[in-house]
Amino acid sequence: MELDRYSAANLSNWNNRLPIHMGPDVYGVEAFAADPLLLSSVVEFDKTDRSDVSGLTLAHPQCHIGTDTLSWEKPGATVTGIDFSLPALAAARDLEAKLKIDATFIESELYAIRSVVAQEFEVVYTGVGAIN
Repeated sequence: MELDRYSAANLSNWNNRLPIHMGPDVYGVEAFAADPLLLSSVVEFDKTDRSDVSGLTLAHPQCHIGTDTLSWEKPGATVTGIDFSLPALAAARDLEAKLKIDATFIESELYAIRSVVAQEFEVVYTGVGAIN
């Protein structure tokens, strides 16, 4: 994946944050991995707007470490997380394995998603972290 200098700097920033985000204090990854019913705080906040996703296909661009993506699988969505950080996707896949959740994670820069993912989705989700 070829990135312009601004996207490359952004990727470096997110990759550098990964060890902090995987710790217990930011996203609560350890608690999330230990409890198959626990939703991420972002999805817990957002789910009142779109709580019935059972049986729907859901894409989550900018999924980072996958906690929000995997949270949408818990109420029954078929989820695909998309991110440009390979280390973040590796962390997401590790969480997926720990939770025994079936999810798909794809590497793509945000603006290249349509050239990488041909599938259509019933829901495209982005959380507050991606838009602030």
